[in-house]
Amino acid sequence: MDGPKPRRRRWFALRFGLATLLFLTACVAGYLGGYDYGMRRALEDQGPLAVSMRVYWVGDLIQPIDHAAERDVLDRDFDELVDLITSTVYSNEWKSDDAFLRRIPADESLVITSRNRCHSEIAELLKQLRRPVP
Repeated sequence: MDGPKPRRRRWFALRFGLATLLFLTACVAGYLGGYDYGMRRALEDQGPLAVSMRVYWVGDLIQPIDHAAERDVLDRDFDELVDLITSTVYSNEWKSDDAFLRRIPADESLVITSRNRCHSEIAELLKQLRRPVP
């Protein structure tokens, strides 16, 4: 009668090992899923007050007309666009440490660090500026 017992023990050990592995896999998957959900939820809760950095290509809005004085015109057009953004989009925001705007003339773009509510307003302003005039 010694024959069936070792076979049962091996079968039991195999089943127990597989069940334990399945349980640990489910625990890790639940942990990672909960972590991902929690991170997404935290970012959503911050919503419009979260600070982020975005790059806006504005080359179509600052194209120089006179190529001989291209550098001066480009700088002036950048200044006009920056003044427009900082005066119309949450003008008080630019006085805080959370908002920062940097010009990148080589790429014809603006790098803006600000709150998400500001970014949505900036995107809307640039969209309006790009609309064709009827």
